[in-house]
Amino acid sequence: MGLAVLDLPHNTSASQLQGYARCPRAFWFRWVARLQPERRPLPLLLGSAVHGGVGWYFEQRLAGRLPDIEEAVQIARADVAADANGGNVSLTEWDELEADAGRLVRHYLEQAGDAAVSSVEQAFDVPLFDPETGETLPRRLRGYFDLRTENGAVIELKTAARGWGEIDPSRHLQLASYSFAAEQAGGRSVAIEAHVLVKTRREVRLDRYELKPGQYGWWRQSAADIERAIQARVFPPAPGFACSGCEYRQACDRMGRTERP
Repeated sequence: MGLAVLDLPHNTSASQLQGYARCPRAFWFRWVARLQPERRPLPLLLGSAVHGGVGWYFEQRLAGRLPDIEEAVQIARADVAADANGGNVSLTEWDELEADAGRLVRHYLEQAGDAAVSSVEQAFDVPLFDPETGETLPRRLRGYFDLRTENGAVIELKTAARGWGEIDPSRHLQLASYSFAAEQAGGRSVAIEAHVLVKTRREVRLDRYELKPGQYGWWRQSAADIERAIQARVFPPAPGFACSGCEYRQACDRMGRTERP
């Protein structure tokens, strides 16, 4: 399985940019070789279920209905059950994930369920530019805004086992991607709000971060550099503590024994 023989995805995304920054080799396995993950990390299952419950709640409101928070909780728990039935998690993990998904959805909607949401999973498709040369890069930036509010702000919903601490939102590749995309798609700068649902052993809480309009200058050069590295097919591994939880660990180990990239 050579690293330079497969076609790249036609478009890029905030997830691709962040995935490449985390580990170029794992990026290649997922988006270029399109390998099935050896396992799906439990945090991804939890995040997907929470998004499903919260998204359903706001879609119901936009349709003129009055959804109950407990209905959204059941939607999230059903998403976990579907993954468990597909063999992605054990029965023990299933019980814990169901409970956590319900707790997180309930907490979020109790804290932010009255947000003036105007759209759910709104698609965007915008060109990328090299900020130094002005050149249009080969791949367009595509994705979805989790939630948009009536004043145009973007809400990105995240789940985490610990808080983000004193993070600089302008240095977060995903948040800055959405800031750039929102401005390109709508013609004006808007705020990007990160709503981070933190679940520890002792508590569930909602942390909020804001990326002010237009604060993505650092991101533009970073995105251009990442895209150029991808176009050049530079996919080295990034060994470290994260390897133990990587969904492509075995494939990476096999490649290390059999190929020299």
